[in-house]
Amino acid sequence: MMNKPVQLAAPAIEPITLAEARADVKVDLPEDDARLQREIRAAREQFESETGVILTSRPMRIAFDCFNGEIRIPTGPVLSIDALRYVDMAGEVQTLEPAAYQWRAGIYEAYVRPAYGRSWPQARPQYDSVQIDFTAGWPGTGGEN
Repeated sequence: MMNKPVQLAAPAIEPITLAEARADVKVDLPEDDARLQREIRAAREQFESETGVILTSRPMRIAFDCFNGEIRIPTGPVLSIDALRYVDMAGEVQTLEPAAYQWRAGIYEAYVRPAYGRSWPQARPQYDSVQIDFTAGWPGTGGEN
C-alpha cells in the first residue's frame, strides 16, 4: 500500500480569489463570502486529491516503511526536499545531509535516490521509518517568494 503525502500546514492562499469567484458566479452580497470561500477550498482539495497536483505551495510529508531503491513521491510539483529522516537500527532518528541524495521533480511526481556512489542507510524495519518533508505546489503560490 502506497502512503499518501500529508500537508503539514494549510496553504496561505487559494488558487482562486474571492473576487474572482464572486465575478464568476455573479454574486455581490458579502453574506455569500463565507460560502464561496468554503467552495473554493473544497474545489481545490477535491482537485488535488483526484490528480495529485498541488495548486498552492505548502509543506508536506510522506512516510515509507523502508528505503527501497528510488523513492517516488506521488504528487507534485515538488519545489524542494526540506528534510529526509529515518529511524536507524538503534531506534534513533537520523537526518540525511542533502549531499547524500539527489532528487528530480516533475509536475505529477518526484523521485529521490542516493547520490552517485552512495547507498541508502539501513532503516529500522518499522512503519513510517523513512520520512521526507518537502514543499509542493506551483512556484509563487504560497508566499515562498
